[in-house]
Amino acid sequence: MIEFVKNPIRFITKWRCHVMGLLRSFLTALIFLGIGCGLAVSAAPLPNAFQTEANSEVSREYKLKAAFIYNFTKFITWPDKAFQDGTSSTGRQKDAPIVIGIIGKSPFGDAFKPITEKKVRGREVKILQIKGPSQLLRNRSNPNHEQINNCIKSEIEKIKKCEVLFIAPSEHKYVGRILKNTAEMHLLTISDFPGFADKGGMINFVKSGRKVRFEVNLAVAKKHKLKISSKLLSLAVRVIQDEPDEKAASPADKPGRDY
Repeated sequence: MIEFVKNPIRFITKWRCHVMGLLRSFLTALIFLGIGCGLAVSAAPLPNAFQTEANSEVSREYKLKAAFIYNFTKFITWPDKAFQDGTSSTGRQKDAPIVIGIIGKSPFGDAFKPITEKKVRGREVKILQIKGPSQLLRNRSNPNHEQINNCIKSEIEKIKKCEVLFIAPSEHKYVGRILKNTAEMHLLTISDFPGFADKGGMINFVKSGRKVRFEVNLAVAKKHKLKISSKLLSLAVRVIQDEPDEKAASPADKPGRDY
């Protein structure tokens, strides 16, 4: 209020820019979430704008990320050899659901609930929770590489059922091992901790203030025979065209502090 009295023009201009920025962000989200293509608004439920509690902010963020992940599947083409003779490489029927796996402690809560009622290319969407090394090794203070690999392999049959794998922040220090153990699979890998795309992940959520954005490692996607639509790439804040630096992934292979 004091600022308004001292310099009303500057005050009004400042808040006008702030409001316009929020409006642009909201409209961008609506466009991407497919409102114009007939997607129900419930796919991205938004919380009450006046909720300020920290848990409400987290809930809002992951509801939005869940809606993004659902829509990512519309812009991805998996290789034909993954669905030979009406079945995928894991022997599932062609009309089997698209499975989104979450490895590690899920930050989503019930954010995927409205999405599992929808379909992508005629296929239902299912969510599969997968235990990560941080959960399986919680009683070991300094696990070695063999123990980490064994934990991942113990869950590998569940991972094979997935088309999408979200690596939870709880698995930050194990990401290198997870990616190596799934290197032969046609998985769309997604996460939201800093540097994930540079470590060999395909889609990495990033935040700009309170805005959720994403970057894409196109080189890794191509290596795994996944085709990403140019429409999706045009919405990314960064597209990595080159192979990731092997040194960038090495720290994640070593046991260390949790993210």
